[in-house]
Amino acid sequence: MLLLLILISALVRFVRLSEPAELVFDETYYAKDSCLYLGYQPETCMLTQETEQSYVHPPLGKWLLAGGIKLFGFSSLGWRFMAAVFGTALGVVVFLLARQMFHDRWTAGVAGLLVATDFLMIVQSRISMLDIFLAFFVVLGFFFMALDRSEVLRVREYLHTEPAGRHALYRLRYRYAAGASFGLALAVKWSALFALLAALGLAVAWSRGLRRLGRTTSEAGGQNEPARRDRFGRVVVGTMAAFLVIPGLVYLASYAHYFVERQAETCSFVVPPKSDERILGEGFLGYEQGFCVQGVLGVAMSFADLHERVAEYHLTLKATHPYQSKAWTWPLVLRPIAYYYSSVEGKATEIIGIGNVATWYGALISAGWLLIRSRRRWRPERVIALAWAAQYLPWVLVARPLFFFYMTPVVPFMMISLAASLSALRRRGKKSRRFVTAYLIIGVGVMLLIFFVVLTAVPIPYDLWLRLMWLRAFDCGRYACGWI
Repeated sequence: MLLLLILISALVRFVRLSEPAELVFDETYYAKDSCLYLGYQPETCMLTQETEQSYVHPPLGKWLLAGGIKLFGFSSLGWRFMAAVFGTALGVVVFLLARQMFHDRWTAGVAGLLVATDFLMIVQSRISMLDIFLAFFVVLGFFFMALDRSEVLRVREYLHTEPAGRHALYRLRYRYAAGASFGLALAVKWSALFALLAALGLAVAWSRGLRRLGRTTSEAGGQNEPARRDRFGRVVVGTMAAFLVIPGLVYLASYAHYFVERQAETCSFVVPPKSDERILGEGFLGYEQGFCVQGVLGVAMSFADLHERVAEYHLTLKATHPYQSKAWTWPLVLRPIAYYYSSVEGKATEIIGIGNVATWYGALISAGWLLIRSRRRWRPERVIALAWAAQYLPWVLVARPLFFFYMTPVVPFMMISLAASLSALRRRGKKSRRFVTAYLIIGVGVMLLIFFVVLTAVPIPYDLWLRLMWLRAFDCGRYACGWI
């Protein structure tokens, strides 16, 4: 089953990967910057100066994109290759996560298939943007959290049977691995902070549950209070290290090249003029405007100034874009994004970042089932529900321009929810199994066959393209909605 999943996932990502041969949408930033990271001349990277354009995002995703450019040169195949690799691998990690959570190969296989064939996941895996890397590391982090959950359940069982036994000792290795994974996600995009905080919340809740259970069983097991406190104190300290220290160290490591470059410069940081918005301006630590700060302090000040500028960008961005949308429209697939479009001699060619309405609306229906099942503390559905909500709901409160592709790291958890609910439905009888089979064939297979051409830039007659744009433009508040 896993090999078939990999084959399907790779097929829909690598076929026609180099088409179109030109830069599309935000590739004009990330592909060019990834090229610069490799030390190529600006002219080779289609730039006029040796200045990074996408400095507002951490460097890891661009370094990963650079791997494909290193292999295949600065070409459409080169700058898209690593996105396709990670997109293919993402389906595997989703399979492993779902199997670990639900202990059912059918659920895991369907979850992996739904992610492998999801329209948005396919498109994000076929262009050189950062979001597919973000999704991969977030899902990987929650996979380790699923392993940690199994470890917690093991300790709970032993606390009931032998409270003072050595098997009741909790091992933190999976939390450390989860923290490292979320650190890698942060090193791709800051929005990974939502997932990191959700994982920390889970870890704290599980630890508190163990602590309460340990308090009630310690006396029965003959364990004194100081020993019990020492055992669970280690868990608390380890948890904080796993979700605060380790992600921070991983994030800093992603800037290693930046630190080396700044250290090699004659002047690591030049003190800017004083400003009400800037902290590191004239007067900071007694420095005057234009003063050259060298060495480790200069590198640290340069790094801090960079992050001040990045935070200012994200918090104050007021630009408008024809494809920006409100977060409430995303699950309903009301405003997808045309990454590429051309019309020549009656033929339309498009790459549209869109969700499969058959599975996305099915996932929304499954959300009710997910919430009901997640009421119990130790149910696996609680993990999926929290991962889904924590990465989506914060965007509802954000005022800056937003885009549909921000759903990329949310989709895997939507599809796991849908797969788990379908698995529960098919166990209700023969008619239910037939319905689930028909739904997967039509909602996944047929829909993919119909829309694959507009996900992969296949030229089709304009009239056919127009028929595929099911939702025509309409006003849905401040911004326009529709698929055109």
